[in-house]
Amino acid sequence: MIDTHVHIIRPDLFAYPWIESIDALQRSFTIEAYCDRAVAIGITKAVLMEVDVDVSDQRAEARHFRQCSMADHPLDIRYVASGRPELDDFERHLDAIDDPVLAGVRRVFHVAPAESIHSAALAGNLRLLGRRGLVFDLCVRPDQLADATRLVDGAPDTQFVLDHCGNPPVATDAYPLWKSDLLVLAERPNVCVKVSGLVNNLPPEGGAIDQLRPVLDHTVRAFGLDRMMFGGDWPVSLLAGYELADWVAIFRDLTAEWNEQPRDTVYSDVAERVYFSRDWKG
Repeated sequence: MIDTHVHIIRPDLFAYPWIESIDALQRSFTIEAYCDRAVAIGITKAVLMEVDVDVSDQRAEARHFRQCSMADHPLDIRYVASGRPELDDFERHLDAIDDPVLAGVRRVFHVAPAESIHSAALAGNLRLLGRRGLVFDLCVRPDQLADATRLVDGAPDTQFVLDHCGNPPVATDAYPLWKSDLLVLAERPNVCVKVSGLVNNLPPEGGAIDQLRPVLDHTVRAFGLDRMMFGGDWPVSLLAGYELADWVAIFRDLTAEWNEQPRDTVYSDVAERVYFSRDWKG
C-alpha cells in the first residue's frame, strides 16, 4: 500500500500558524514515528504532504522533506511542497525547491484569503507545474469545488489531485451540492482523487464505516477506480481519534468486497503513476 498523505510536523523547526490553537498537534511528529506505524501495517511507500507551514519556512520544510526521503528507513518517499502559485514570483520559488524526489506542490485554499483562488497569476503557474512534470494537490472546501474545476480547466496538461474527496460535508444540508460538484470536477480527465482525511469530516454520532460507505461509493461513481488513491492523513487523523492503523483498517473494510485488481489500483497503482513516475526536467 502507498500512503499519499503524510504530515511530518516539526514545531521545533518550523512555524505553523494554523496549529497554534490545536494543542494535540503542538509536538513533533517525525518521519521515524511515521515509519514505525506504516511498516507495521504494510505501507511500503509514502508521500509527505506540506503542512501549511508559515510562508517564511516553506523552503526549509521542503529541504527537511528531502532529508526525510534520504534517511535510513524502509520506505520509498516522495514529497509535495508548500507554495503560493497565486503569486507572480512562484517560478522562482519552484526553482529553489525543485529536485528529483519533489512530486508536486500544494496550496491550502480552504484557509487562504478568498482572492487567492482568483489570482490572475494562478492559471499560468499551474500550467508551469505541468510543464515540469509536477502535480498540484487541490485542498479546498466543498463550496470551492466549482472554483477547483475552473482551475483545472485552465491547466489541462497539469495533473491535479483532489485531497480528502473535496471534504464532503457529511450529514449536512451542503452534502447534495458536494455530490453534484464532485461529479462535474471528475469529468476532467487530469484530476485524480485522494481518499484521505474523511474521518475528520464525520459527525460524532454513527459508525465511521456506515457514514463513509456512501461517500466512497459516490467517489467511485464520479472518478472510477483508475483515478483514486489512498491517503492516511496522519497525524491530523488523531484529531478525530483515529490512529493510522485505525483508518487503514476502516479503508480495508470499505474496500473488502472489491476484487484484487481494483484494490491494487487504488492501494498503489494510481499513486505510483501520479507521484512516483515524474519525468524530472531539472
